[in-house]
Amino acid sequence: MTTYTVLLIFYPAGFFILGIIIGSLLKSKIWSLPIGAFLGYVLSNVGFFFLTEGGFPGIEQWDEGSGLSVFRGLGFIGFLTVTFTPNFFTMFYMGLLLWGTLLIQRLIRAIKASGYKNREEARS
Repeated sequence: MTTYTVLLIFYPAGFFILGIIIGSLLKSKIWSLPIGAFLGYVLSNVGFFFLTEGGFPGIEQWDEGSGLSVFRGLGFIGFLTVTFTPNFFTMFYMGLLLWGTLLIQRLIRAIKASGYKNREEARS
């Protein structure tokens, strides 16, 4: 498994699943969308830095990853730069996260609405 596989397949799937989890845990759109956007932004920036700096095996010549030691040399300003500098992948992952959140909330509302209709029909 290469870094590109992680970046283009596993990471998007993980963000979509995270959106589903956020959407199912936080029932209100008022809180779930801002929390999801913030989490997606921070996690995608940190994850992208981790992958591009060699934290995952496959980038280096000897096929060994550095792991969490890629964050060792960062100071406070460096960490803020890594965390809050956007890139294309950040926007892509945030879109997947918010799409998963909205999808699960819509499905939950549809299931609840159909359950209420069936109960009313059964009573009549």
